[in-house]
Amino acid sequence: MPSLLIVDPCAQTRLVLTPLLTEQGYQLEFLADGKAALALLWEKAFEIILVDTTDPAAGGESLLEALNGIDPGRSQKRAAFARSGDAVQRERLLGMGCDAVLEKPINFHDLTWVLSDLAEA
Repeated sequence: MPSLLIVDPCAQTRLVLTPLLTEQGYQLEFLADGKAALALLWEKAFEIILVDTTDPAAGGESLLEALNGIDPGRSQKRAAFARSGDAVQRERLLGMGCDAVLEKPINFHDLTWVLSDLAEA
């Protein structure tokens, strides 16, 4: 299974997703903010990046913008968590290069389906 970087400031997300996704074979790495993720991405490649954009202080949208500058060839797939029901944010994230947008609170069926789809693309 592919390598997956999840950028999310919520410790509970890490606690819940780690067993679910490692059981499915993903090689996981979690970071709490976009700045730390950007620094790591200069050193290490991931096949899929999942970014929480619901907390502006975590810098998720800034990370997505920066990725467009450092990886215009799109060597990785990108997905983002958005606020539930926020169609404007969803469209903005798709326009920023996300391949998929998921809502928070997390629907685990949707998450596993989207990640599986991205891994196969």
